Amino acid sequence: MKKIFIYFLFLISSFLLFNSCKKENIDYRYDYRRNTEAAEASSVRLINLSTNIQLLVNGDSLTNFFLPPVRPGYIPPEETTPPGTHYFPKDGRLGLTWAMPQDLFRADGKAEVKTTNRSIYDEVVIKEVDFVAEDDYANPKDYYLLIQHEQLVEWNRPVVEVPRDITAPSKPDHFKIRIVNFAARPTKASSPMENLVGPMTLAFADGTPVSTEATSNIPTGAWSEYVEVPYGTYQFKVLTADGRQVPSVEQNDRPQDQRIHPGTSSLAVASTQASHITYASIKTFQPGGIYTVVIHPAQFTWSNGRDDFTDWQNSFHVIADGSEPLNRVYTRVQLANALPDSRLQLRINAGGEATEEVDSGKSSDYVNVIAGERELNVHDASGQQLLNLRETLASGGNYTLWVYPGSDGRVAAVLVSNNLSGSWFVGNPQEGGDASVDRRRLSFPFDFRFLNLCPDIPYLAVTDGNGLPFGSSTSTTSTASNLQPGVPLVDNPYVRYTWNSAPYSFLAYASAPGRSPGDWLQHIPHLSSDALIARKELYTEANRTVPVHEPGIYTIALMGRDAQGNNNARFMVVKHTK
Repeated sequence: MKKIFIYFLFLISSFLLFNSCKKENIDYRYDYRRNTEAAEASSVRLINLSTNIQLLVNGDSLTNFFLPPVRPGYIPPEETTPPGTHYFPKDGRLGLTWAMPQDLFRADGKAEVKTTNRSIYDEVVIKEVDFVAEDDYANPKDYYLLIQHEQLVEWNRPVVEVPRDITAPSKPDHFKIRIVNFAARPTKASSPMENLVGPMTLAFADGTPVSTEATSNIPTGAWSEYVEVPYGTYQFKVLTADGRQVPSVEQNDRPQDQRIHPGTSSLAVASTQASHITYASIKTFQPGGIYTVVIHPAQFTWSNGRDDFTDWQNSFHVIADGSEPLNRVYTRVQLANALPDSRLQLRINAGGEATEEVDSGKSSDYVNVIAGERELNVHDASGQQLLNLRETLASGGNYTLWVYPGSDGRVAAVLVSNNLSGSWFVGNPQEGGDASVDRRRLSFPFDFRFLNLCPDIPYLAVTDGNGLPFGSSTSTTSTASNLQPGVPLVDNPYVRYTWNSAPYSFLAYASAPGRSPGDWLQHIPHLSSDALIARKELYTEANRTVPVHEPGIYTIALMGRDAQGNNNARFMVVKHTK
């Protein structure tokens, strides 16, 4: 009996010792979902370009069908806030894009879908749209839900099934893009909107077609093939057959960018005047990404100077056809030639990527480079190597190698990192805090920075025609004063403009610490704001007025020499967004 008691104590002690030594797994989480595999996305997406924000699938409502209470007196905010649902937890409504989960499809791979509009619109009646969605893993597809009310637009296809490509680009440093044309003519007889209907072409910011065949002249109701484009930051535009620009209706930080001049579809100045600049966001398209540009009717606001009105006009959206990959591999580099009387080429590593040869005052196209430590070699037109540098290039970065005359008479260079995000820090770096909260971003930026690449001007200031230096109130140093040769500013270096209706100029001054702007260098030609227009033919060929300037990210550098007997200093402009 005594042996049994001792053995029992031994078991208890062993059990306690084992549990006391067992490590607690604090990272474990219970998953209470009924079927996690079925909650995964199917090959079907809904692209909602209509006014229907309520959704039923197989007779079951997935959105909240919420209507705010209407009664006199104070209504608490919680009563006017749409509640979330299982499938739409944010606000319980169908948004722009939605990947249908697998669990909504029956065993035959089909699902009955119904959309309806339960919102309050002055000129839209409630209309339901029914269709059958089919999940086919081998053939991904999108169902585009379009404006179908005959009171608004001439369009009788409320739903269009469009195949979607999910195959990665053949070149890993490229992305794929196509155009889908659902433009429709507004039927409102009194609408002042111009007619933007017919075949459409996808173009770069200067109006050059992305492809003269694949993505050009796509008729209404059709879509193009995908084309591959080197990854980077672009401002894609959509042009009608006669070259007029279609406005974009994508979300922006500035609501005034959705107020247009109805006769030109450009941004409105002082509510009623045309700025001749058509809104289209600037966006970084990631390597391996797949995108669709879809043209469709959308609502815009215009004014007669006294009252605001809402009318329908064709617009476009850029939609990612899958999750955008995170760029951890590639970076972009270009050459800017600020060396007088020269023709240069940038070669990266021995036998690696190379830019085209560029003349003095010009910049090359970007080349995509694998990030890391790289050798940058600058050659002249004869092939002679002028410079050899080793630089570490970060993935996702954007760099310009500026080559200019050094003060010692030899060739010099400076590698500048460009911020093409349209974002900037507005907080106080000394206070710390959350930088993500203290940042601002514009998808339609007019950003430019200045460089002094003239060794004969120790300190440079750049002013507008009024003699006041350009600058940023959030910078601890002026962005356009006391610029030293070859020394780029890194503390909020960009000047940020909004779209202007009046021309302006860039003037050079010889400044000094504590003295700004200094002496006006009248012999250096001023630079007009229309130098920030890549290709004026984009406007003149469409019988449009050339604007004051164009959106984008720019560097404006003073290049050349300003010594006695050798006065060839001048401004040069590099636009980093295409």
